[in-house]
Amino acid sequence: MGVPFVGCAGYRLNLALARYLQEYATIIDNIMALMKALRKLNNAAKHRQQTKTRHVLRQATRWSSTFGMVKMFFQLKKFIDITNAELAVLMPSPMEEMQVTAAMEGLKECESVSKKL
Repeated sequence: MGVPFVGCAGYRLNLALARYLQEYATIIDNIMALMKALRKLNNAAKHRQQTKTRHVLRQATRWSSTFGMVKMFFQLKKFIDITNAELAVLMPSPMEEMQVTAAMEGLKECESVSKKL
């Protein structure tokens, strides 16, 4: 036919962002482990007394869920009990938080583009 295959723009955006997020994979995995730990019964009960906000987990096939999870982490950070040894080990360092914050700033624009697609 002579017509090049274009493909889905949303899919290409997801692939590009997945490659971009690979650089931050270990930090994002730590945040995911922290969010899972916060869902455990005792931690969730303590958390419910402080805020009604629920934890968001990442789905491997959706980069926007990673964005939502990290965004929720920063909202919940002030409520996380760092005296709990299980949670303290999983907390990202200040340097890691700065790196993730910088990455998420760029992803805010991509989120709006993704929603328009």
